[in-house]
Formats: sequence, structure tokens, C-alpha cells
Amino acid sequence: MNKSNIPKTIIRVIGFGNIFMSDDGVGIKVLETLPSLPGNVEVIDGGTSAADLINYAKQCGKIVIIDAVDAGQEPGEIIRFGLKEIDQFYKNIRSYSLHDFGLGQALELIHRLHLKTEIIIIGIKPLNVSFGQELSERVKSKITEMAEMVLAEINV
Repeated sequence: MNKSNIPKTIIRVIGFGNIFMSDDGVGIKVLETLPSLPGNVEVIDGGTSAADLINYAKQCGKIVIIDAVDAGQEPGEIIRFGLKEIDQFYKNIRSYSLHDFGLGQALELIHRLHLKTEIIIIGIKPLNVSFGQELSERVKSKITEMAEMVLAEINV
């Protein structure tokens, strides 16, 4: 244990998004499908506050982020990348949430701070980010696949 009594090996699964903006809510919707997880895994509804990611990265061994992300892929296509690949994607990452501080900016800052946290992003390019609580059929059909990717990342 460290000074804050949080074990360094904790894994955080964070879903970002706005559930009132259609496909932007995909990160939260994926969290809702996850089964009960082991005690060393913390599931966090990150809402639209990507800036909080910097605090979540402290005293944490691994973070898996789920969000609506456009990194140049096709609409409805899932992309997975780690912080080590951020230089390839940074200029192209567009997070659709009305984040107070963009996901790309938060990841770049964490990268530049040389935090030791392993960060994996599982993102899907949305089709619809207008007002509404329903996901588009294409994005909705990928929820299970995204949840399985999360479980594989945390070895469950």
C-alpha cells in the first residue's frame, strides 16, 4: 500500500460520454453491460470530465477508457490503442463528448507527465451525436464487442 492506501495494482475502467447525446453515451452504455468485476477493478462513470482522467491515472496500475472517439476510423468502427501510440493518434483524436478538457488533451498531458499508468483506449466512431438517449443501431450493435474487449484488457 502507498500513502493514500490505494493499491498500485488497481485497474480502473472509465466510461466517458454524455448519455443525452445519442452515440456519445456509448462509454456509459458499455459500463452498464459489464458483469460484476473483481475487487481490484474500479468502474467509473466519467461523464464528460476528461480532465479527471489525470487524477484517475495517479496511483493506478492500468486504466481502460471507453468513449466515442474519432481517430480516423470508419463510423461504427472500434479502435483500440494505448498511451504509447498516442503520438500517432493525438492530432486526429476527436472525442465527441462535451468534455471540459478533451480526451486527446488529457492523454497527451498524461503522456508528457510520464505517469507510469498503462492506459488503453477502446473507442468507437459515432454516427449520431444529436440530442437523444438512444444509440444508433450500428453503435448499439458493437456494445457487446466493446465490453468483451474491456474484459480481455482486465483479464476477466
